[in-house]
Amino acid sequence: MNNGEHPLVKERRQRNLTQKDLAARTRLSARTIWCAENSISISLDSRKRICTYLKKTAEELGLNASDPDKAWGQGAMEDSTIVGGSIVGQFDETKRDTLRMMAGLTAGAYLTGTREQPAEAKGANESVDLDMINDYTGALHKLFEKGESSYVLQQSQRWYDKLEPRQRQSQDIRLAELSMRLGMLMCAAQQYILPWYQRDQTVIHTYNHIEESIFQKFPLKGSLVSAYAQLLAKRGRHYRVLWQFDASIKECEHGLTLAKAADNFPLYTHFLCERAHIEVTCGNETGWLQKLEEARRGVLGNENQAKALNQIDYMQGEGYKRLAFHAQKTLSFATRERYANVALSRLNQWDGATIEIPSYESLVIQTSKAQCMIFTDPESALRLTDQLRKPAEQHFPTLLDKIYRVEFLAHQRLQTNKNAFLRTLHTSVYRAGKNVI
Repeated sequence: MNNGEHPLVKERRQRNLTQKDLAARTRLSARTIWCAENSISISLDSRKRICTYLKKTAEELGLNASDPDKAWGQGAMEDSTIVGGSIVGQFDETKRDTLRMMAGLTAGAYLTGTREQPAEAKGANESVDLDMINDYTGALHKLFEKGESSYVLQQSQRWYDKLEPRQRQSQDIRLAELSMRLGMLMCAAQQYILPWYQRDQTVIHTYNHIEESIFQKFPLKGSLVSAYAQLLAKRGRHYRVLWQFDASIKECEHGLTLAKAADNFPLYTHFLCERAHIEVTCGNETGWLQKLEEARRGVLGNENQAKALNQIDYMQGEGYKRLAFHAQKTLSFATRERYANVALSRLNQWDGATIEIPSYESLVIQTSKAQCMIFTDPESALRLTDQLRKPAEQHFPTLLDKIYRVEFLAHQRLQTNKNAFLRTLHTSVYRAGKNVI
């Protein structure tokens, strides 16, 4: 990727246009303009509209991505370099062909229902259109659960962008729910694709757009309650990573209320764990342990309490790992090593109530173990990362950042003495914000 200002941003500012101005004049959404300026793939039609209005070529505006499989933003492009040019990874071609056939059918139904009809005449064909899109979204969800994040990101973004202008002008709750499902799927795929230490702002921006266009437009009832709680859960974690703790706590408190109302126990457990994890990220060990005990009391009596308690134990292990690498705490090597050992003992027992797909959570846990081994057994950490790299490349490229950081720190651990290694943890170049790992 080129450094500096994106060509489209430069051209827009030279014309004294805001993103909303350019969106209005090209009859696109402001979000589409934002995506284009952040090197996130937009449709061919959107590129043509921008180029026509600005009277510039796609190449001059930095929009000349001809292959949509290789144009999902800076993070995806960086990942393509990491994995030898293959973003999609090992994708079953029969599944791809089936989905593309479904996409063609969906597009046909969508266009048949909208072409040359005034807005008030679209209702007769609306249910057919939405049924087709609903089926396609369900198929994408199944592929997402199988780890096909890259393909799902491309397709969910494509159809979200198609539905979004129509949904924005409609009060149809079913259309809103379908847009929401596609948007949430797109966000989840972004989280699994974009580089771990660079993804937070992009994902938060996308969640904010979904919140404003759907959840703030319709009453929170039915399926929207759990869906909005899911949004708060996912977005809140990114606020925590950015050390925006007030925003993260607010998401937890609101999310707990929604998850309880929706009787969504995995989400309820998540918010209890996350509220505790905020404290340990701050370095407040006493407050963290208190919140963990509150979490344990909060899940007692539920039929799924065993999984919930297991998830809390696992998150306590993640908390000890966080303390082992905490850059704002002055801790001896021996203390950090002890925290890492305690973390490992809890990470080995996971069978929890995760809100992520199990294959992703499993890989995250294995990566966490490798991180702890930097202190306890750096050679084993390197052997484990060798095993993790291929599945991360194929299905969850976001984890490659974490894996490469483990390898760097493990080599540092082997090549330097303990005091020198501790100094490495306090060197800002090795941190993402205020987090070492």
